[in-house]
Amino acid sequence: MLFQINEGLGRSSLDGSNGGSNSFGVRRQQQQLTQQEMEQYYQLKIQEIQLKETIRKKKEELILMEQELTSVSNRIKKMNTGLDPVEEANKPSFKHIVAEQQ
Repeated sequence: MLFQINEGLGRSSLDGSNGGSNSFGVRRQQQQLTQQEMEQYYQLKIQEIQLKETIRKKKEELILMEQELTSVSNRIKKMNTGLDPVEEANKPSFKHIVAEQQ
């Protein structure tokens, strides 16, 4: 039997059609897609916020590491023995000294 009552419209259809694109079923499907899209949108926004926060924390971490590097470099400069780089290059290496002693 081809008799059908369209949900939401209160009309009956003898030809088996669902009342066209404005039927409750189609509108409900469109609403669900919209809801799914909104859920996806909010999930993506949450992910975006989390990634921005991670980047902010990593930048802070990088700044602290750069400050530590600067501090270490400054300590190295203060410990400079005053030797000329050429003299440093001409100094015998540890391996060379050990080899001579054997």
